Amino acid sequence: MERSVNGVIVSIVAAGLAVGCAHEHYIEPVQQTGPEIPVARGGRALTLEGRSLKVGDTAPDATLLDPGYKEFKLSSLRGKVVLLSVIPGLNTPVCDQSTRFFERAAGQMGDDVAIVTISMEDPFEQDRYVRVNEIRRHRLLSDHRDKEFAQAYGLYVKETGYLARSVLVIDKAGVIRYIETQREMNRIPDFDAAIETVRQLQGR
Repeated sequence: MERSVNGVIVSIVAAGLAVGCAHEHYIEPVQQTGPEIPVARGGRALTLEGRSLKVGDTAPDATLLDPGYKEFKLSSLRGKVVLLSVIPGLNTPVCDQSTRFFERAAGQMGDDVAIVTISMEDPFEQDRYVRVNEIRRHRLLSDHRDKEFAQAYGLYVKETGYLARSVLVIDKAGVIRYIETQREMNRIPDFDAAIETVRQLQGR
């Protein structure tokens, strides 16, 4: 089955089959981050570390690395609506589909929106992904060096060293207006809800 999200076609069944989770029991995502949230991957319990965040909190700043190994501060995006797509790893089916979706969606947004995909991959790996997949409309940033983002946003998975799958939307004043943290890491995010929040904050 396919559906259109703001003009972008998403194959829902294919996403579920790609990660082998089409018949798993659905686990509702939560609207916060932090150690209080029980998360899992393929049924294996995982532990989150870092600061707990909820809707209405000020988004913490964090310094990450771009694919060219240059430092990038999230606070430099203040004044824009910011969508953060936080993923465990680019080379997994759900992460790849999410990144491709937000790349297409970024082309439909105005200059007042910044979409960023964040993972733990080394910037060299992110650079390879950017070049192979022609990622040009949104940023890929790495938390590989200091894990500063992971701790500041409560999305560091202790057992794997990766980031937990989450989508956050931050308004132009730096306040978090939307969080969707997946309690089952194999689940694809709700693209509709995240994009709708961005549109509302744009005033569209």
